[in-house]
This record gives sequence, C-alpha cells and structure tokens, in this order.
Amino acid sequence: MLRLIAKIHPRALAAAVLAGLLAGLSVWLLSPASRTGTALVRGSYDWSQTLETEPGVSNSPIVIVYLDLDSYLREKQNPGEPWSRALHAQLLHRLTAAGAKAVVFDIIFGTPGPDADADREFAGALRENGHVVLAAEISRSSRSTAQAEGTESMRLSLPAEPFLDAAAAWGVANTMMDDDFVVRRQFAGFKQMAEPSLAFAAATLADIATSNTPGTRWLRYYGGPLIIPHVSYSTALRSDEVPDGFFRGKVVFIGARPMAGTFLERKDEFRSPLTTWGDRELFMPAVEVHATQLLNLIRDDSLHRLSPVNEALVLVLSAVLSGWLLFCFRPLPAAGVAAIGEVCVLGLAAFALASEKIWFPWLIIGAVQIPGALAGSVLYQSR
Repeated sequence: MLRLIAKIHPRALAAAVLAGLLAGLSVWLLSPASRTGTALVRGSYDWSQTLETEPGVSNSPIVIVYLDLDSYLREKQNPGEPWSRALHAQLLHRLTAAGAKAVVFDIIFGTPGPDADADREFAGALRENGHVVLAAEISRSSRSTAQAEGTESMRLSLPAEPFLDAAAAWGVANTMMDDDFVVRRQFAGFKQMAEPSLAFAAATLADIATSNTPGTRWLRYYGGPLIIPHVSYSTALRSDEVPDGFFRGKVVFIGARPMAGTFLERKDEFRSPLTTWGDRELFMPAVEVHATQLLNLIRDDSLHRLSPVNEALVLVLSAVLSGWLLFCFRPLPAAGVAAIGEVCVLGLAAFALASEKIWFPWLIIGAVQIPGALAGSVLYQSR
C-alpha cells in the first residue's frame, strides 16, 4: 500500500511521514521528561505575556510599601537587623487613619523583638486596624532515622502569639516557584494542612470572591518588576510626602525590596518572566509576586491551560497542517508561507490570552513544527 502511494503521490507520502514525526516529537516535548520541551513550554508562558496590547496597571486596587535601602538609611536602621516594630506600628496608625482597605505584611514576625514596648505598640496597632494579614512560612526539612531514610517533614512557622492574636488573619508566604526562579502558577496554600496562602488569606479578609481552583490557574503578570504602584517605607510614614489618597480604599502590601549587598537571601525575590536581555531589573520582589496574585483574584483574570489531551490534539493537528501545507510549495514560496505561519501563531497566542485567558505552548509550533516542516520540504524538493 505504501509503495503504491509512493508511486502515485511521493510528495504526499513524504509530507505524511514528516507530519507524523513532528507530531510525535511535539507530544513528547509536552512531557516533563524533555528538558528542551520544558524550556519551550515555559518560554511560551513567558513570551505570551509580552504580547499583551495593554501592559501595566491602571487604577490599581493594590499598592506596595517597600522596605528598601533608602528607608533603612533615612530611619537610621541597621540593614542587617529586623526593622523596628515601633516603626511598623507608626505605619499601621498612618494606614488606619488613611482608610486602607487591608494591610498585608510579607514579613515574618516569628519571635518577640528586642524591645517589649515596641512589640506591645505593634500589637495594639494591629488590633486598632482590624484588617491586617501577617505572614507565616512553611519550611521543609529532611532527616534520617533507623526506620526510614531521607524522611521529609514540613514545619509551619506562625507569627509570635501576641501578633497572631492581634492580627485579623494570616497566610503562608510560600509560592510555587519553578527551578528557574519564576513563579508561574497561582498558589492557594497547602490544602492538606488547611493553610491559606498570603494572597488568598487577604482575598478572604477583603471579601474578594474568587473562582480560582487551587493548582489549576496561572499568574498573569502586568509588566516587568516594580510595575504595581509603590512607595518607599520612609516616605509612607510621612503624610506630606505620600498623601492619604494613595492608600485610601486600597490593599497595602508591605515587604522587602532586596538590594545588592543588603538582602542576601534569594527567597525575597523571584525572576520576572517578562524581563528581556536589556532589563536592569531582572528579579522582582517577592512581595510584588504576592500582590500580583491578589490582583489576579480581584480582577478575575488569572490564566489557565487546556487539558493535556486537548493540548496534544492541537499539536498533532498543527503538525499535520504544517507538514502538508509547506510541501505544497517550492522552497522560496514555502519560506514565505512559513513566515506567515509564524505570524499567525503569534496572533492566535495573543488572541487566546486576551479573549479566553488561555496560554498555550505555542513555541513548540513556532520553533519546532514550522521550521521542521520547512526544512523537510526544502530537502525533499532539492534532491
């Protein structure tokens, strides 16, 4: 049968064989076992968000107060030591008077501070505000015993009791970070431990309804690092520098903005998926990632993917289309058709993201299928 097809339609047979190879390769690239495929899938997520026609944040219901180096210097604080809790109390009083909707601390207050009076002042400010979410943290540890080797356990670190009792809520500040230091997926918390994430705890406190199902949604970023409206901690303390209107009716996140040579722990920042080679701000503060997650929940515009079966089906169909279409043309016209195909793939990716909130591993089509089909067509017709 194949010999008969080869005699009658040799080009069709070559196109079918190539399409089958491309389809199989594409489905394999979807699997976690393929490092190249993982890079293409993650790249599709990252580059999809650069296709947004209206990047940025306008009329943001969230603002950020950054604990940065300038604030340490201006308030005469030691960057190597925890920030004064008396200053935290002062800022909370300011935010309460300004009418902030809620306050979220991406700072761990796990132990009492060196100044008991400052701790009492901070706890009193937490009670006065009544809408403050504090951060907890879950750490993993491994140990070996006579019965089991390499046992892993998780330990929950809650805020110190005086602050925990005074705060309105708490949430874990952990995230679902990939091994390239990018946070791509929404994180609702640890379901088995009934521990909400910092963003979901804030959403519950602020009465923000969400239809997100844990583990099935992906973050939509609104731009590169520092895109969400923000001010320095030291300026936020002064009403003559930051007016009350900046905070009124807003959810205020408070957290560190790591600086070179000052905040040495990478956990305070993550790589932005929207950075380019020319960007100076390669990493974005962790507090901005939490704020972005809450902004997704408020606007109900977080992203999702098709099911694995549907993604595989789309890739098989696109492989067949690429193989058949490019074999219909001579090499030079085929190159033009391939270029048009690349533009169409980009357009469809942007459309799916904007209208349906779907991101798709389109780089497998644009970087593997179309170039592979073009190379196969050129080689076949150049023999």
